[in-house]
Amino acid sequence: MKAEDAADMMDQERENDRFKQRAAVGIAILAMLLAITGLGGANAGKEATNNNIYAANHYAFYQAKTIRQTDYNLAADAIELAFLQDGSLSAEARAALKEKAEAYRKTASRYESEPETQEGKKELMVQAKDYESKRDHALKQDPYFDYLKLFCRSPSC
Repeated sequence: MKAEDAADMMDQERENDRFKQRAAVGIAILAMLLAITGLGGANAGKEATNNNIYAANHYAFYQAKTIRQTDYNLAADAIELAFLQDGSLSAEARAALKEKAEAYRKTASRYESEPETQEGKKELMVQAKDYESKRDHALKQDPYFDYLKLFCRSPSC
């Protein structure tokens, strides 16, 4: 082998080493991006699931408040109807029944809005809608994290 041939082989080997190093760095960068998007996608999925649960809980609480409100209104109606139909009640009994019916109506109206506790129907609906919008935002973000996963299908990624 001539010295020129040996020098050419060494130059080619250096070129191959540079290519291998650059390829290794490129693969490492892709692997890092894939790990980041995998983590981001998992976080977006968890956020969507959690916000969906919170929204469902608030809707269930809203529904329970509506049922209780309806029960109180029906009870007040029944009391008022009973004391209108029964003329034999004493004035004290009528006053007590009227007071009870008013208490039921007051409780039913309180269920509509409770700003101090944030547990009125109006406040619960606002909170549920807020959780829904957060869930929808997380669901819109999730596919963007999946694009790199779709791009990199080889076993080395």
